[in-house]
Amino acid sequence: MKILLQLSEVEEDAERKARTMMVDVQRKVEAKVAYALHLAEHRLSTKWTKMHEKQEQPIRRSAQHGIC
Repeated sequence: MKILLQLSEVEEDAERKARTMMVDVQRKVEAKVAYALHLAEHRLSTKWTKMHEKQEQPIRRSAQHGIC
């Protein structure tokens, strides 16, 4: 009987540890996804800014040389 109680306690402990590990893994995955999204947003923002600046540059050059 004691062996069955000990086995039950071991199973419960293993299940508790497994749930804890799953939660830890989920948090790590969520953090990595959030960071990847942050990087993607930054890259898109940077690309948009560079494209916008490139579109304005010829106008500035033309205006500087008196060409409209």
